[in-house]
Amino acid sequence: MGAPYSLRRSESREIPMSDRIVKDFEHHTGIHCGSTAMADILRHAGIELSEAMVFGLGSGLGVYYLKSEHMSPSRQIMGRHFRLEENCAEALGLELRPHFEGDNEAAWAGVKAALDEDRPVLVQCDLCELPYWGSTTPFNGHKIAVVGYNDATGEVLVADTHFEGLQRISADALERARASNAPPSMGNQNVWWTLEPGDTRPLDEAVELALERNAAQMEEDSSGFGGLAALEQFAAEIVSWRELDDAAWAYRFAFQCIEKRGTGGGNFRYLYRDFLNEAGEHVPSILQAQLAVSMTRTASSWSTLARYLEAMSRWVEGGDDKPEEDPTHHLESMAEAVLQFESTFWDRVSGF
Repeated sequence: MGAPYSLRRSESREIPMSDRIVKDFEHHTGIHCGSTAMADILRHAGIELSEAMVFGLGSGLGVYYLKSEHMSPSRQIMGRHFRLEENCAEALGLELRPHFEGDNEAAWAGVKAALDEDRPVLVQCDLCELPYWGSTTPFNGHKIAVVGYNDATGEVLVADTHFEGLQRISADALERARASNAPPSMGNQNVWWTLEPGDTRPLDEAVELALERNAAQMEEDSSGFGGLAALEQFAAEIVSWRELDDAAWAYRFAFQCIEKRGTGGGNFRYLYRDFLNEAGEHVPSILQAQLAVSMTRTASSWSTLARYLEAMSRWVEGGDDKPEEDPTHHLESMAEAVLQFESTFWDRVSGF
């Protein structure tokens, strides 16, 4: 993990004396936005957990296969469960309370009230509206910890994933990021969460609850676009993407969402592997069942699939770097292999 935070600033600029920052907050850098922010917020509450443990207690693994001509790209595959942060709090016996407010000013007033009580706030926002990322791809599923503000300068201070220290952005930029209706959280603007005080349950019990929940999420999702059912549909349709108008972008974005974009590689599965290794110290039967070994194989299969997705993007694009061989057959085989590895792993967990 990273070092405790220090406020990011230029050499020529003094820290404004009117900054209002949550007392004793520490940001440790991490891999994934949600698990990093949640680890920071739990640490402020006196609960010191690794990012991997937070991700695992959040029953963080999922699969979502999204299809819409109103998205860019029109086909997307995501690998973490949308309730990771709330699941983590619940596994620990706590509550991460969501707050919804359609009005932008009222939503900021709610966040500001929590900060004035020295409580860091988990906020959902659109990553491409955060200037320090320098991204042009909308992604309204990003999580940050908002920890301070400065009314005099119109700025907000946030803690975000792998960025050292606190990031200072304009209140207007944060408002735009929070009000976005971009995917994957379309129509879910201005949501924020506060961790409510309470007594935590023993870690071994929390681990067992989290494992059981994650298996149920994967095996019993009835939404039509989540869980193993969604992965099966993805595997069946992945070759047909080549006929899409945005085929090259769809394949490239899928590669990025599996192997890049804060997953830690392997579509978050390596991060979950690290959780299983650590959790085995509290629940020895996890080590005896070699669940981490099985998850390593699953993660590796996702990484291999990602390489073929990237190759497929170059193939359909037809540029100078087009692969010598059509990767279609390999892509189809690896998508099926991923489905088999995932199904086998969750069967083992369900019978654990």
